[in-house]
Amino acid sequence: MTGKLLPACLAAAALAQTGCRAKEDEERANGAHVAATSEADATTDVTDEALGFVLHHPGPGWKLLHREDASALSGGAVAGGLSPHDVVGLVHAARLDGALTAHVERVASLMPLTERKLTVGAKESEDGRQSLSFDVAGNLSGVPLRFIGKAIARGELVYDVVAWAPAGGGHVAAESKAFLEAFELRGKPRTTTIPASAPIGGDRVGEDFTLRGGVYRDFRLELRMDPPEGFTASAGSHATAAHPDARLLLRHDESGLVGLLVAKGVPDGGAQPLHEQLIAAAQKAVALEPGPTREGKLGGADAFMTEGRATVEGQATRYRLASVVHGEQGIALWTWSSPTSMRVDPKLLAGLDGTLLLDIALPAVEATTSAYSDHRLGFTLTTPSGWAREDLTPPTLRDTGTLVRWDDDGRWIAVLAAALPGASARYPWMLAFLEQLLGDQLGRVARATGHRGADQLGGQHATRVSWHAALQNVDALLTERDGIAYAVLTVDHDETSYDLVKRSFAFLP
Repeated sequence: MTGKLLPACLAAAALAQTGCRAKEDEERANGAHVAATSEADATTDVTDEALGFVLHHPGPGWKLLHREDASALSGGAVAGGLSPHDVVGLVHAARLDGALTAHVERVASLMPLTERKLTVGAKESEDGRQSLSFDVAGNLSGVPLRFIGKAIARGELVYDVVAWAPAGGGHVAAESKAFLEAFELRGKPRTTTIPASAPIGGDRVGEDFTLRGGVYRDFRLELRMDPPEGFTASAGSHATAAHPDARLLLRHDESGLVGLLVAKGVPDGGAQPLHEQLIAAAQKAVALEPGPTREGKLGGADAFMTEGRATVEGQATRYRLASVVHGEQGIALWTWSSPTSMRVDPKLLAGLDGTLLLDIALPAVEATTSAYSDHRLGFTLTTPSGWAREDLTPPTLRDTGTLVRWDDDGRWIAVLAAALPGASARYPWMLAFLEQLLGDQLGRVARATGHRGADQLGGQHATRVSWHAALQNVDALLTERDGIAYAVLTVDHDETSYDLVKRSFAFLP
């Protein structure tokens, strides 16, 4: 979540080039909302009588998330908070399954960190309740993060109260501690029904791939795949959960067919040893019976293909492996039948094979002195000569987004594009959340009071927020497309920058 807070603040800081006086009414109104569409007052305590707890307001500058906002920010969360210095806090409730220490270990294992280190404190008991403090350090996209939390067991329920932010700086520990101390169990819970976690959407954008409009583009492997009708595709963490080397996970709902696009290094000897290695590796993971190997085509290139039977988690299935050498990489397409049908439709496989296109040398970003096209995030912007461009993407956003700024003698344009987390039902709230973050920052520095309206960006509906004063126009256009949020900001003494964005910003297929 920190990666979503930083770009908004950075965009505002990059554009706020003129001094101004604070507007107390606007700051007060902004401080009461977590998202632009939020109805709950973020300055009041969160009281949840159903689950029997109160989250007190930690202090000046904090915004509290009541259940509706908290669950939109993080599926299943029942409360939360945002500090003045980018500390994020969330409260989750769950059924306690097993020992409290094992529960904390499971919570830590779900944190999206590399080089994860968990430190667990001593177990404490009070009024018949047990609690366990913990500290998790690790890296997200190369940025050190620190999670500070406490798990509190009461009857059948366990409450996880966790706060985190980029490691370093005294405010991280102080504000995290303030959030944890603001949580209080009160009364008895009226229910043991736990709010369901929202469905998790697959990764749409990664450091070297994009999955937009159902089309997968892999910039590292130089390939593209447009799965046929009836298939759903997931990339990134969803794919690697099925296979550590998978780039794309495919499912055909009607037939139950599952496909995996896998990338491997090419061994000495080339294509045939690669194919044999893939079979041997699969045999170590599942009970796989190698069938005869034949020659075929995959992605228009010569390939080796093997079909046979396998037993996966006790269920019989049929598989097909097609592999090909593509540059310095081995590309494999595994397909597995539904255990109930034990049949792979040849037409379905042929259709799938035919949508894989190799040798698509499309760069993630194409840039000239005037044109900038981001094929990963799906937008393009053309500016007249003389506009200087600077990439301001913070490290925590690099894998899933970008922030680029253009400058022409005091005129400013900034484009923030970021893949939205979670399922599509959360996108409107996430966009309103981003709008509020920008409003919080820009509202402090713009000379005028902000006004919210509607306009177009790249030919589709967008929310427009404007702060217009003498010799200073600040505008933000926000919209969502294919699970990616776009925020385009302009600062100018007139409408020149805004009109340029309206003319030259476009979405890419």
